[in-house]
Amino acid sequence: MDESQDKLKTELNRLCDEKRYYDAARLLVKFEDVEGIERALDDLTRNWMWKLKDVGDETWSYAYFLDGFCNEFGAYDWREKNITLAVDAYRKSDELGNQYAALRLADCYEKGVPDKEESAKWLRRSAEKGDANAQCRLGSYYYELSLGKELGFADAQRRFGKYSYSPGIDDADGDWKATGKKYMAEAVKWTRLAAEQGDDLARDNFGRYYIIASDEDILSKEETLKWLNVAAAGESRYAADARQWIERLGGNGK
Repeated sequence: MDESQDKLKTELNRLCDEKRYYDAARLLVKFEDVEGIERALDDLTRNWMWKLKDVGDETWSYAYFLDGFCNEFGAYDWREKNITLAVDAYRKSDELGNQYAALRLADCYEKGVPDKEESAKWLRRSAEKGDANAQCRLGSYYYELSLGKELGFADAQRRFGKYSYSPGIDDADGDWKATGKKYMAEAVKWTRLAAEQGDDLARDNFGRYYIIASDEDILSKEETLKWLNVAAAGESRYAADARQWIERLGGNGK
């Protein structure tokens, strides 16, 4: 176990000893190293996950989330991957108000038991709950749909579950340009929400979205450069790309 995983497990044990189960679950959910989670989950779940009593729906929602995570990734040597069980647990977690479960369901339906419309539904639900990652991804999918004339709308809709993503957007008249602008406007809306929450990928995406939109009413050059400058000034892996976009658009990096 490396130093970061050791620190994680130490902190989890401390929180559990203090009966701060909700905080322990939140710490795990935010920890991005899947291998580290797998190693640290064992004692945590064996000791308390299904022994919680009178702790309220919010903590139970994290217990179900962790159970779903264990089934999705096969977190223990005694539990193999089982996407069906993961979906069941994530659904229960979502019903109890867990804000992260919907995004995991979107991934399960995209990769585990492929169902594009279900994946789209849960991704949108997660985005509407305020998850920046989901908002950025939803914006990216709308961007792909805005290219429908080039990709072929039928293919784009099959890939991204058009009716789940875009209620009220009607392309029945075959007006590719008008429909593409509607999708692009949705892409900008969701990407902006993610950018406002600090998502640097969303900020970097404004460069290509501006080029494709070619419409100041949908996305202005001023706003595009604002977000690109924020991304460029950061330390994320998207900073260099954002600087390239700024140069391409004739802006001044700050």
